[in-house]
Amino acid sequence: MRRSYARHLAIFFPAILVVAVFMLIKPSTRSQNTTASDPKPQQNTNEFPRRFDHPDREKERARRWEVRRELLIEKGYLTEGMSEEEELAVFDKVLGRFGPRDPSEDDNSERAELRKELELRYLEEGIGHRRWHGRGMGQPHPGEFGYQGVGIFEGRGLTLGDTVPSMQVFDINGQPVQLSQTWQDRPVLLVTGSITCGFTQECISQLDALSRRFSSDVNVVLLYTLEAMPNDEEAPGPAGEALAEQYESSDVPSYPQPKSLQQRLELAKAFRDQCNVQSTILVDTMNNDGWQAFGQAPGMAVLITPDGKVAHKEGWFNAYVMADEIEAELRQ
Repeated sequence: MRRSYARHLAIFFPAILVVAVFMLIKPSTRSQNTTASDPKPQQNTNEFPRRFDHPDREKERARRWEVRRELLIEKGYLTEGMSEEEELAVFDKVLGRFGPRDPSEDDNSERAELRKELELRYLEEGIGHRRWHGRGMGQPHPGEFGYQGVGIFEGRGLTLGDTVPSMQVFDINGQPVQLSQTWQDRPVLLVTGSITCGFTQECISQLDALSRRFSSDVNVVLLYTLEAMPNDEEAPGPAGEALAEQYESSDVPSYPQPKSLQQRLELAKAFRDQCNVQSTILVDTMNNDGWQAFGQAPGMAVLITPDGKVAHKEGWFNAYVMADEIEAELRQ
């Protein structure tokens, strides 16, 4: 028995010895690749740079700084020749970007208005905005209408890949035009809305910002449809009651539902003037062909390709998501 143990040890001991020697030599081999001038192993050059060291992000941060300076110089808060420390102090005082937000500040304050203007400029420049990308079509959503008006709005009417049917609409002066003319030479961003829709009023400034940002590549159109919340009848469409409850406000103009094209044209002009709409306004027919086709909802946004197909659809217009979709479409 003892001879058997001895024979086994004679067989396995050399193997164990070889493994032990290898483990001792391996670290020293790695250390030989490190010189005295470079005490740490060289970083993999294929590794993606840290987020804050990426050259594109540094460029964006520099441009964001310039946009802030331009805005505050226009408003008289900054003057040329200020040091960086002085400018930072002004940013902190005026915009509150570098300190806690004043809890007593309301949405109508001067600071809030400056922030809104700054965010619009970021959106127009395509920099520095904090996106909420929302959910994709077909994904679960809370409740029937969900955040940003998704859900039932997206599920009605034209959807991704559909071809927009031929339809006649009117320019703001009442002249008939084919809606397809808006996407003959380039994609079109189309948003539905009316003067009695609080959400549409909220998004006009963002819509116009995208119109300026993509002025040479995309047509931007607001399709004026029937009134979202008329004062003489129930709000139309599958989500009328919910919209009426959500956007019931004294700030939203009150008008009856137009009974003629002339009345609708007059409201479209009033909407243009009151909200200072810079984008093109087209007016739906009294048969509401456009409203029916796109989903029977105000504030709905559709990106249409030059061949007339729906490339992207939103239950309620989200400028940041739409900007990304437009850029993706233009890269194709």
